[in-house]
Amino acid sequence: MTGATGATGATGATGATGATGSVGDFQEQGVSKGTQSTLDFINGFTVVNTGTKITVDGAGFVHTTGTESIAGDKTLTGNTTFTGTTAVNNATTTGTASSISTGNGLTSGQALAVSTGNSTFTTGAGTGFFYGGGSDSLSGATTIKSTGNFTGTLVALTADRTTAGTVLGISAQNLTTGKAIDVSLGTLYSGTTDAQGTIGAVNVRAQNFLGNVFNVSASGAGGANSNLANFQSTQLAGQVLNVNATALTTGKAVAVTLGAQGTGFYVNTANGYNGNLISLQNNNVDRFKVDGAGNTTIAGTLSVTGATTLSSTLDVTGNLAVNTNKFTVNATSGNTTVAGTLGVTGAGSFSSTLGVTGDFAVNSNKFNVTAASGNTTVAGTLGVTGAGSFSSTLGVTGDLAVNTNKFNVTAANGNTTVAGTLGVTGAGSFSSTLGVTGDLAVNTNKFNVTAATGNTAIAGTLGVTGDLAVNTNKFNVTAATGNTAIAGTLGVTGDFAINTNKFNVTAASGNTAIAGTLGVTGAGTFSSTLGVTGDFAVNTNKFNVTAASGNTAIAGTLGVTGVTTLSNTLNVGTATSVPVHVVSKQTTAPTTTAGTKTASCTLTNATDTSGQVSFTSVGGTQTASIAYCTINFNAAYGSAPIVVLTPADALTARIAVASAFYATSTVNGFAINSNTTAPAASTTYTYNFHVIE
Repeated sequence: MTGATGATGATGATGATGATGSVGDFQEQGVSKGTQSTLDFINGFTVVNTGTKITVDGAGFVHTTGTESIAGDKTLTGNTTFTGTTAVNNATTTGTASSISTGNGLTSGQALAVSTGNSTFTTGAGTGFFYGGGSDSLSGATTIKSTGNFTGTLVALTADRTTAGTVLGISAQNLTTGKAIDVSLGTLYSGTTDAQGTIGAVNVRAQNFLGNVFNVSASGAGGANSNLANFQSTQLAGQVLNVNATALTTGKAVAVTLGAQGTGFYVNTANGYNGNLISLQNNNVDRFKVDGAGNTTIAGTLSVTGATTLSSTLDVTGNLAVNTNKFTVNATSGNTTVAGTLGVTGAGSFSSTLGVTGDFAVNSNKFNVTAASGNTTVAGTLGVTGAGSFSSTLGVTGDLAVNTNKFNVTAANGNTTVAGTLGVTGAGSFSSTLGVTGDLAVNTNKFNVTAATGNTAIAGTLGVTGDLAVNTNKFNVTAATGNTAIAGTLGVTGDFAINTNKFNVTAASGNTAIAGTLGVTGAGTFSSTLGVTGDFAVNTNKFNVTAASGNTAIAGTLGVTGVTTLSNTLNVGTATSVPVHVVSKQTTAPTTTAGTKTASCTLTNATDTSGQVSFTSVGGTQTASIAYCTINFNAAYGSAPIVVLTPADALTARIAVASAFYATSTVNGFAINSNTTAPAASTTYTYNFHVIE
């Protein structure tokens, strides 16, 4: 049996040191890096000997979890993905908080790409930043913000070397009611200029340029109330749109180009507007102004090349002149001068004297007054309803009749018949018989003869130097003795003559001859021809008719309202005259009738004499030898005229002979017919035409 263990003996002497051992095998990703007796932690590891153990702390490294701060400069290479919110905080004053550089090799890549995917975010939504709330409160999906009162540039896009690229591109192809760009300012913006010149809240500047500095265009159709560019303001003064082009020399400050329709400038005001719709000034002085009522003020000359229609009064405060001196009206006196022919189609009323300084002619030779002498020739009947005063001789070469049978003078023998009372206030001399069929009264009651009885009453002295006989034996006074025999009515059956041949009335015919000038101050009506035996001239050379040949020369315009027939050659101009053009005009143009194979048939600048016609064949099979377009004259010709067709464009001129169109005419119009070979389908042909009878 074993007894209890005894006490431990004293420690023996220390043995010799053994060989250095290895810590272990060090590996990286399962690959051995070797064995060493010493392990050294560097680059951020903290190693602490606590006395009881060795502690290795990796606090200097970035961990995959937890919130940490990283100090010092770091360079990340390769693709780096950040999940969560990434903030760049740099309290720099002159440096750069964050910088992205692609170097010089970028071709089709992107330096910075921000994508919200298909998120339907509402960040920054509303009717505009201006209405979004307090200052500094709004953000967008991408926000660049400053809360400081800076004078620099918050966002700068610099590309000073590119010539054809796009510095800022915005694409919003599905945008319908949103905004591609939204700029909102504070309650008072006052920027007008800076060190470089004029500025605005949205500022675009350029040096020399050849293209468009600012361009707004749309390739699609707009709605009835849509605006390509809209300017709207509640301002009470200033300009909503200001164009300053003081250096402009040959260009245009505003240029508007339209197609075949539309309105170039449209201005619409509220009811009661009392400003100016248009105000054009030169050096702050009005030159052309249109007020709200449409009243227009023109400071200079108004030149009108076409027809002008005035639906109301044309007020002219100054002198009026047409083509310098062709038609002038003096503003002070109203005196009017007409250089050419004054044509009046309606009645003319003159409240005062009508002064004519040149010769006066009505319808060439119907009523003529020679300016130099006052001699008047009346081709028809001279009807005078009022009193007629003649200051000199009244010369009438044909019979004279007053109101048909009230006062008649026969030109051949001078016989004069007076149907009513013959009142003579002055002396009367009769070289032959004075025939009066009715009662005779001189100055009412100074000399009276009753026609029925021959009773005669003489208030004063009856002085007759020769024998006096009325109707042979009805009233006789013997000059030598003064014996007077009155059988009945005092009538003059023979010719009537004043001073031999100064005023003669032929008894047989009533023809009256006036040796001197016939002056008529009232209207003259002639029921028959007014014969002029000598040359006829109006104002020297304005209208001349040669008596011997009938040749007529007209210096001004010849207006003919009816049909004109020329029995011989019509010469227009001479070898030495200025060019003369013959122009065909008519109020109502001819009409067209399209054929069965014609889609349309139209006329341009057309009359019955000349014009241009265009017609288009329908699609499909065409037909030979039929009328494709018929032109209907406004007035029929006397006989079927000759119609000359001339191609008006290259396509029409290239038609082959067998397909060429030709014209056939009647007195009422002409037809353009296809030839023996049918023309091409859906083709427009254009011809100039001239019609000659």
